[in-house]
Amino acid sequence: MFLVKNARRSDLEAILEIEKTSFKKPWDKNGFICEFSKQSAGINIFVIYTDDSNGRLLAYACGNIIADYVHIINIAVSAEYRRQGAAAALLRHIEGEAFRRGLGSITLEVSASNEAAVNLYKKHGFGVVSRREKAIDNRDDELIMWKKLF
Repeated sequence: MFLVKNARRSDLEAILEIEKTSFKKPWDKNGFICEFSKQSAGINIFVIYTDDSNGRLLAYACGNIIADYVHIINIAVSAEYRRQGAAAALLRHIEGEAFRRGLGSITLEVSASNEAAVNLYKKHGFGVVSRREKAIDNRDDELIMWKKLF
């Protein structure tokens, strides 16, 4: 069985390992420590996806609460668990938590060339509202996507 639950500081090393294997320019430890402090203040949603049978952390997601919406800043899944529902479970959890908190929408940015992620977000009701040309390393376009919750 798999679980989505709040991230804890004790999860940091596993989160960093997933981060390093998921992004060309991974966040460092300090970036995540900042997110943990926001979590303590109640101004973000920082969750992990774990295998309950062995406690292994397989994925994480983090989104900041800004006014009346959530801005998802990171979703990453361990390479061997991609395309198996972890990112979708994290998205559903963030959506439910946002709705519970009375937040009306969710936004995120994604590389236009990351077809798997773009398709996942579209499948979950996100729409492209803007495109930033060559915004990622002056090479790749970035899509700004939104989903209205109510």
